[in-house]
Formats: sequence, C-alpha cells, structure tokens
Amino acid sequence: HDTVTLSSDTKTMTSPNADAKKEEKNVSEEERLKILTETLKKRRKLATKSENLDSEGWKGIFKLGDPLFGRENMFKIIIIAAFICGFYGLINATCLSDKNYLIVSWLLLRAMGIVWLISFVSLAVQIIGLIGKDGILPASSTLESLKGEDAIPFWDYPTLLWWRHDDKFMKILYCAGIGCSLGLVFNVFPLINLALCYYLFLSFRTVGREFFALQFDSLVMETSVLVFMLHLPSPIMLIHPFPSLTDHIQSNAAIWACWWLAFRLNFCSGILKLRTRDKAWGSCTALLYHFWSQPMPSWISAYAFFVGSDNFHIASCFLHFIIEILVPFGLFFDFTRFYAAMGLASLQIGIAATGNYGTFNWLTLIVSLAGLDDSYFSSFLPTIESGWTFYAIQATFIKGICLLLAFGIMALTTVPMCQISRGIFTPHHTIVKYWKMFQGWSLVNYYALFGTMTTTRHEVILEASMDGENWVPYEFKYKPGDPKKAPSFVTGHLPRLDWRMWFLPFDLRGRYENDAPSAWYLMVLYGLLTASPSVLSLIESAPFGKEKPTYIRSDLWDYHFEVPDEKKKTGKFWNRKYLGSFCPIVTLKGDRIALIEDPRARPEAVVEAE
Repeated sequence: HDTVTLSSDTKTMTSPNADAKKEEKNVSEEERLKILTETLKKRRKLATKSENLDSEGWKGIFKLGDPLFGRENMFKIIIIAAFICGFYGLINATCLSDKNYLIVSWLLLRAMGIVWLISFVSLAVQIIGLIGKDGILPASSTLESLKGEDAIPFWDYPTLLWWRHDDKFMKILYCAGIGCSLGLVFNVFPLINLALCYYLFLSFRTVGREFFALQFDSLVMETSVLVFMLHLPSPIMLIHPFPSLTDHIQSNAAIWACWWLAFRLNFCSGILKLRTRDKAWGSCTALLYHFWSQPMPSWISAYAFFVGSDNFHIASCFLHFIIEILVPFGLFFDFTRFYAAMGLASLQIGIAATGNYGTFNWLTLIVSLAGLDDSYFSSFLPTIESGWTFYAIQATFIKGICLLLAFGIMALTTVPMCQISRGIFTPHHTIVKYWKMFQGWSLVNYYALFGTMTTTRHEVILEASMDGENWVPYEFKYKPGDPKKAPSFVTGHLPRLDWRMWFLPFDLRGRYENDAPSAWYLMVLYGLLTASPSVLSLIESAPFGKEKPTYIRSDLWDYHFEVPDEKKKTGKFWNRKYLGSFCPIVTLKGDRIALIEDPRARPEAVVEAE
C-alpha cells in the first residue's frame, strides 16, 4: 500500500509531460524499496561496511560458481549426505552403540512438563480473546466452516471443541492442560499427562487458524510425541503414579528421532537461507538487520546490536551458518555428538537471549541435549540401570516398533526436506499421501526459519477517533508503538496477536480487494470498534477505555532502534518515520464494518465492504 501512496505523490508532483509521467510510472517497486532501504541506512549511520557487500549480495561470500560443483549440485550433495548420515546415526544408535540415555530421557520428560506449563499459562491469558465467543476468530465459526468439508472431523480436524466450544469449556481445557503439565513436572502419571497435554493443545490449534499457524506450535507437539516414544518400552510408566528413574527402559531409536529433529530444525533453516539467495544472508550482513527487524525484539536486542561492530556481526552471521548447516551432522557420530549438542545449544541460548520466540528456542535446546548420554552425568549422579527385567520381552517388542517408527519418520521427512530443496528433489507421491494424512496431528512437520531477512521494520499503528479529527493510538502489550516504550523480555510467553501484527504488512502487500484488508484483521478492527472485552483484553490500553470509538485508522510506520546518543537526549527507544495509510478508515454501519474511501470523508461517504 505504501507503493500506491508513492505513485500517487509522484503523479501530483510531476509535470504534465506524458513521457515524464510514463517514466515515473515505470519505476518498479523493487527500486522504491531500494531507495527506502538506502535512506534507512544513512539515517542509522551504521552498517557502512556492509553496503559494498550488499551490492554483491549472493556473490559476496557464498560464491559457488564452479560448473562441476555448481549451486544445484552442491545442494543435492548436501541433502543426500544429510540422509546418509541420518541413516548411519540410526543404525549406530540401535545396533552398534552401548551408550545409556536413561538420565537424559528422564530429564526430557521433566523439561517437557515445564514447556507445556508455560504454553498453557500463555494460552490462558489470550485464548478467549483470540477464538472465544466474542474473540477475533470465534471457534464456533471455524468449526461451522469445517463441517461442510469432505473430511473426517475427529481425524482431519482433531479437537475436543467439536463437543462444546463456549468460553467456559475453553477455560476448562486450558486449566486441565495446566494441571496435566504440573503432573508431568512432578512425575505423576507422566506419560498419561504428556499425552493429555498434547491433545488439549491440539484442540486449540486445530481451530486457531492464523494465530496458531506457527512452526513453534508444530515443534512443541512433535517433540512431545518423540519424548513419549522415549518411554514407550516402559509399561510401568503408563500405570505407576510415581515411576522412578530405574523404571525407565530406553529406546535408542527414539533417542535418534530426537537427534534427527534437532538436525532438521537447524540444517533446514540454514539450507533455506542459502536456497533463497537472499542478499543479506548471502553477504553475511543479516545480523545488521535481524536484531531490530525480528518479530518481537527485547531490550537486550538493542544492546547486542549496538555493542557489536559491523565486522563482529558479519563474523557472527558466518558462524551462524557453520552451526546451522555443518555442526548438526556431528549428532550422528559418537565422537562428535557432545560438541555438536553444545554448539547447537549455545546458538539457541544466544537467540533466546536477544529475542522473544516463545518456547521455540527451549524446545530446540531440549532435543539438542538428547545427545548427552549418561556418562556426562556420572560426576554428580550414580549410574542408572533399568530394573524391569520382567518386561524384557515386551520391551524388546516395543523397541522394534520404535525402530520401525524411526524409519517411518525418516521416510516422511523427505517431504519437508524436498520442500526446502526448492525443486531439486521431488518426494514420491505415496510418501506425500501418508505425510498429508498425519498433518492434522503435527507429527512430522516442516521447519525452516528466516529464509529471507527482513531489512525494514514496518509497523501498523492503530488509532481511534470519535469525531474524525482527533486521533489517539491503541497501545499493544508487546509490539512496538510508543517510541519511548522499550520492548519487553518475555521468553516462553507467545503473545499471538502481537506476533500476527508483525506479519500483517507482508500478508496484505499486493493482496487488496477493493482496498479491504485480510479477514482476520477486519475482525480485529470489528472487535475494537465494538469495544469487545475479549478483544480489548489482548491489548494494553484503548484510547477511550470501554467506550466504542467511531472511527479507527491504520497507519504504516517504519521503525528502527534509536542510536544511543539520541536515545539519551530524547528518551526514545525507537526512531520511526511515517510511510502512509495502510488501509482505509473503518467505522460501523449498523452491525457491519464499513470502509471510508477518503481519510477526511464524512459518514455519508462510507462504502460497505463485501
């Protein structure tokens, strides 16, 4: 929409000469964005050394131009090597290795309890506003739309909300989730509670639509399934209320599945950055943008950005590639597994310290630490051996099932790995069929983060008015708004509306239909226009409290960190620049949203949206 604004301004300012107008009209969006980016760099007075590198982009550092080992062939070799090493790691873990993983298996179960507790508490403070009866995307409407599809409801769309979807039942579900996660933490019927946590969260995700369309949610569910597999050979874990550490019977195939997940999380993210040929990643200048352009930075992000020099950030980015692409291979070999696990863990700790990504970093850390066998805990914990020889035959049978499941996981992961390859490989149609069959359950998922680095930060700022003349902004809890408000550090908690608002400029660019924004955003505006208590609970403050505003407008602003010297003078954490109107002003016409064509139009000029 900012492109439309620029075009309009150009037509107003240029002379009536037809050729000049035609020349201005042919200015591409890419050139306009380039001008905006260059202006941002000059205003920041930083990243001066990166400008030369940016001009070369992909050809800067990762120059793979040799005809024999060209880019396509290199990616083929790397992806094939990933599956070969993964297969070797599975055979080594199940047939050749004599290492024990009882302690780490027990610790992973406790860690998942903490992750689930944080996840359900995070849902408790926002789920009613998101999908409740008077929320942004009511679950009742979603379920009604799913009924008309040719699908099996409880398989293709598994959720307990098919029975009831009122606010009271949702509260019962997340309270049950908190209770089950506490039982998992304190080792009370751990496997039963783990399975319940999984299905309770799945019930929300199935109907959560845009607010649950995050890889974070896929990861927490897939990790839970793998941790359940770890303890599947131990029948006593299902029936004993307080199983001890000696009740565990390890499944090395499940341990490998954790390594394979940790490998995919990192390797796929690294490969995607290279496959997209993004200039910022290709020139290793991505960290010059990442700290302030990421979805939810913290105050630590600004410190990390300004303390490090340009060369430090470029070197850190190169190290980031090494850790994401090469280090994960070490998980499949006994002599490198510890160092690989520590390398991956250090990367996740660094990312978690400089950004807010919910439980994603901690889950990646959990599966990475599955590479530590019991020998690394021998200095402060006694050696543990399973005491349940009575169940040896059953355990051997279940271990065999786990091994088959591990091969199945490897086969199914060819689908997301082929998606990462961007056309280099095509998965077999039979595997795709089975992969899609389990998609509703989030068992084997696609993971790849930040394939392209956003080099600008555009924020949609909402303002309300009673008379169309005086406008007062809404303040969100975590997304940037007031330039003087420093971002919070809320690791673990995932404010889903704030996260979705970061994606909003990308969702809507080039997707207008009669200037009407996306449906979910219209529902946000509708909730604010009607002063819905459920929707207002998701934001920090409304301009008129519980009173309904007459108009709401959405403006687009460019944000970046304020330099330290200016911050001391002005007290502003952010420096921002107005870019234009994001979408038309909205108001209520009866019980429906109407769009105002002209920002200064009177109520009689409203045009009802479809």
